[in-house]
Amino acid sequence: MRCKNYFKEILIVFLLIIFLISTNFLNAQTQSGEMYGKISLTAGKSIDKSNSILALRFLPSLRIIDKKYLLDFETTGNVYYNTDVHTSTYDFYRLWLRFSTSQFETRLGLQKINFGQAFLFRPLMWFSSSNPQDPLGLSEGVWAMRMRYYFLNNANIWAWVLYGNDEPKGMEMFATKDNTVEYGGRIQVPVFGGELGLSYHNRFYETNFQFVLPENDNYQQNKFGLDGKWDFGVGLWFEALAINSENHLPKWQEMITVGSDYTIPIGNGLHILGEYFYMNMTDDFLQINNDVNFAGLSLDYPIGLFDMINGFVYCDLENMEFFNYLSWQKTFDQVSVNLSYSWLTSENFSSINANQDMSTLDNFVKLMIIYNY
Repeated sequence: MRCKNYFKEILIVFLLIIFLISTNFLNAQTQSGEMYGKISLTAGKSIDKSNSILALRFLPSLRIIDKKYLLDFETTGNVYYNTDVHTSTYDFYRLWLRFSTSQFETRLGLQKINFGQAFLFRPLMWFSSSNPQDPLGLSEGVWAMRMRYYFLNNANIWAWVLYGNDEPKGMEMFATKDNTVEYGGRIQVPVFGGELGLSYHNRFYETNFQFVLPENDNYQQNKFGLDGKWDFGVGLWFEALAINSENHLPKWQEMITVGSDYTIPIGNGLHILGEYFYMNMTDDFLQINNDVNFAGLSLDYPIGLFDMINGFVYCDLENMEFFNYLSWQKTFDQVSVNLSYSWLTSENFSSINANQDMSTLDNFVKLMIIYNY
């Protein structure tokens, strides 16, 4: 574990040195800088239970661009305090350096790596996090080096190497084995007016003996992803994932999401989005066992220029249990106010989104005020 900490410390020092050098020459003609950020205040209360939240978050950001050397640097801090459970966070949210040309880019540091089109159910949420309830749209980053090359026909290829990420990422159950490297890549090509992507990722993980497994607590995992998106007036997309885990039950996890959206020309435009999600867990790739079926529907409608109403519902199709969410957001020049209410039709509902806090799902009212500067 200490080796991981040394890696992060060295990388942070390196990136901050680049930052200091950049700021020192910021008056140069080829350089520009920008400071921006968000401050949010969140208050929420469960109607039926004692659960509550009162939290403050500060996300200060700085970006520096050097046109001469084709470099840009970005850092974002994350200062968070929750008064109800007395938890605090003081850390980097983003910290990366990027070199880019017209067809190639490489980015090093704490960054977001994300691909796929799905909204409610995300099989390809390998490195990022996504919660449709979050007005800030926060997503955890990973320590990585990511490279991407763009061809002239709009195809592109990715390659990445990850190291030093202590916690499970995305929808992972277990963290990556200490002091091991993760790697993978992706190819994305234009197909029939849309895009088709093929992705792969390899890592070694450890269970910390949460399960009684043979031999050492060190197992290999391979992820294979396929996704596509098209717009024929009606948006269509899919994300498919197959995970093979060594010496772990089940050995195969298979997921697929199929989705579509359309804006109905009623009033200011009613946007409707629907997705179907299927997951299968089995020891045999072609066997169907322990399968799960969910459906989701999202609606949003703008009221004038400053107000938006949004709602979505998850449905466990096997048990016909529902999670419902409704929000209203008003946006000013620099301030937005979001008021939301969520409720369940059964206490047995289990979210398949690992980034959702189950304590704030049932009969929970939440107010968030966001200041952008």
